Amino acid sequence: MSRRPIRFIAGVAAWAALAVTASAQEELVPTAPPFNPPQLTPSLLDFLTGQPIATQCKLAKTPLLLQPPFAGAPIDTPKGLAADIKAKEVDVPNRIAAAQYLGTLDCVAFPEARKMLIAMAMEDPFEPVRYEAVMAIRIMLARGMDNPRSAAHVAGCGCEKCKDREKAIKKSAKETKKHAHHAEVMALCPKNPCELVHKTLPAIIHAPCVLAAKMKLRCQTGVKAEELRYDFCKGCCDAETLNALSKIANELDEQGCPIEPSPRVREAAADALLLCDCIPVPPTPMVPVPAPPIPDTKPPGEGTPLIEGEGVPEVEGEFPIPEVPTVPETEQFDDLDPNAFATPRLLKTGAKSRNSTVRPTAGTSNQNEAPPLAALRDYCVVALHDHRFAKANSEIFSIYKSRTFFFESEESKIRFEENPEVFAPVFCGMDPVCYVESEELREGRVLREHAGRFYLFTDEANWETFQKNPARYSTR
Repeated sequence: MSRRPIRFIAGVAAWAALAVTASAQEELVPTAPPFNPPQLTPSLLDFLTGQPIATQCKLAKTPLLLQPPFAGAPIDTPKGLAADIKAKEVDVPNRIAAAQYLGTLDCVAFPEARKMLIAMAMEDPFEPVRYEAVMAIRIMLARGMDNPRSAAHVAGCGCEKCKDREKAIKKSAKETKKHAHHAEVMALCPKNPCELVHKTLPAIIHAPCVLAAKMKLRCQTGVKAEELRYDFCKGCCDAETLNALSKIANELDEQGCPIEPSPRVREAAADALLLCDCIPVPPTPMVPVPAPPIPDTKPPGEGTPLIEGEGVPEVEGEFPIPEVPTVPETEQFDDLDPNAFATPRLLKTGAKSRNSTVRPTAGTSNQNEAPPLAALRDYCVVALHDHRFAKANSEIFSIYKSRTFFFESEESKIRFEENPEVFAPVFCGMDPVCYVESEELREGRVLREHAGRFYLFTDEANWETFQKNPARYSTR
């Protein structure tokens, strides 16, 4: 038998194997949504002209990126990626309508609706969809606001702080209901003349039947059945919902930027957390974390070394300054707004203080032993005192009152060490308003100057309160 036919058969088999392997590899690459031509019934114009007028009109409304050669292209190519993103963008109104409907459902009877809204609020790449998802969650949470237990919890003790909180809660609930009503109205509004005819014409035809049905209901005896309310007692504020809303409203990424870039989405999530705070939630047990020990440090010149267990010395004034314990390292903030700095930190009190003076200390910077103020981490405090912004050099620093301050140059460091009280924030960077009003030590994030001294406040509201009566909160 000749070998030529055998070689021919082997070559054909090898070629077929390579073709199958290549096709299998091509199938592994995802592609953009394929282009499906609209299946339309020919219109009268199609019949008169002999041309597919209806199909051409429909294609004219289809975005260019959803037509060939973009549609069906591999995702790893520019055309395929553009078609895939455009398809998701075109579907935004549909996802918004879905989120608005899911918000009308009961979160206990339909827990999968709540989980889907949380996933949309945290994962959808388009901001309008995330906003509507958060607002839908707020609508779910607002249904428990008429709970008698919630109302009693909102009322509080009747003090000014509780009254302000009650007003904020009522305002948030009112805005939530207004948004829900607006969504219902927009769903009823026609988007084009054809839809207007389709919606209004049947309503006009069936108007007598609807009116007769309403009159029949009025004539019936008995009390109308109350709508089932599964969330009346415990509400929808479970741990999963609270953690998701808190992450959207407050969490920052590694660069110190909010993980949710949209301000209105963060604000909506914060208002939703305010609604959750109205319903009593069992406290989560906290595991106490021991504070790292403060090493003995010998400051230059006069003074005694710091002793472990003792904190910042007491400053003369209208109220004593408790110990500022060591706090863990906060997030990095690359791009800071001059008017709003890092996130506030809640600290605990309860330790003795010393009357001796602590002066700036030079040495190795250890943020666990002498953490810098988050609001001043990347800025030279001496330059800020001169009313200018200058990036601080992490290698040029000085430790004062268990806080590390960074400077732009050695000259600035010398000026600081000569008179640190002029440049360092009053009350060790803690918010004096929070301490006087609620005896809480909160690290400030809003830097303001008063009478030639720096003060740090947790927000603008506390700064405004401070301005009304500076003598009450400022130290002397």
